[in-house]
Amino acid sequence: MFRKEYCATFPVSSEMHSVLSVPGEKRVPYLVARVNVPTTIECINSATLYFLSFLLITFIFQIVTLLAAESVDIPAVFSNFKTIFQLPDGSALWSPYTVITVYGSGPFAALMIGLATIKMFIHFKRKKHLLKLFFLWCGLHSFNLVFGSLANGIICKTGFGFVPSWLYLNVAIQLLLIPISLGILILIGFLSNRAFTGMAFSSSEIKDARPQKLFKLRVAYLPWFICSILFFLAGFPIRHPYDYLIHLTMGIMLIPLIRFRQHVLLVKDSKIQSFNWIASSIIAILVASCGLFYLLW
Repeated sequence: MFRKEYCATFPVSSEMHSVLSVPGEKRVPYLVARVNVPTTIECINSATLYFLSFLLITFIFQIVTLLAAESVDIPAVFSNFKTIFQLPDGSALWSPYTVITVYGSGPFAALMIGLATIKMFIHFKRKKHLLKLFFLWCGLHSFNLVFGSLANGIICKTGFGFVPSWLYLNVAIQLLLIPISLGILILIGFLSNRAFTGMAFSSSEIKDARPQKLFKLRVAYLPWFICSILFFLAGFPIRHPYDYLIHLTMGIMLIPLIRFRQHVLLVKDSKIQSFNWIASSIIAILVASCGLFYLLW
């Protein structure tokens, strides 16, 4: 027997009623049925955009750092998405000014990009889902490369973590910056909860706590987990622990998404469930190029 409380409504013909109706039951003008949503494509699209946005923001971050190093005569090269300084740590060229300029330029650029992409996300608030999702991931990655870099840098004594040391801040203050940075990331994740929830294809995905958590699992947690594993495998074992912790802080930022969000306005656009061939093709070309580079190198 079909019951109205389990399904979404859509018009049906009288012939369908004659087949589906139960003798003695009053006929209704609408058939209630569950809508089948291609949830796998949602996850693939989100993971694809997560991957591309991370590469884009990281590339800009490292290029800005490289240009900043050249501006203060610090020899550096860009290799494997990393800026490598061809200078020993004890060199006289390292001074408070050069350290702050070199290691602070990337996070500053990331902060500006984060604010710009969030503004773009708001601008496209009622438009295509995939473009919005790309700007959202870009913004989250940018903020992670600011506050996550600070926390991880202080722990690993590298990168942006050199800046508090060369500002001669007390060790206790430097340690205090770690929970402050993580707290800011959690706050950003809390504020992004509504943005992720508003990308649902239909209200059935977010109307209750359980389906909403499953939706966020597909569009946020699984893309983060899958891409983090891919980046881990791609860099292991030559990467610094800092490079792995930056993915961990991204996961910390996504923790508040588990909170159930009510009264979210949905945009009627099914593009989030249309397979993103362009972005997927770009990723395939990048992966193939990197694989060929390592084989020839």
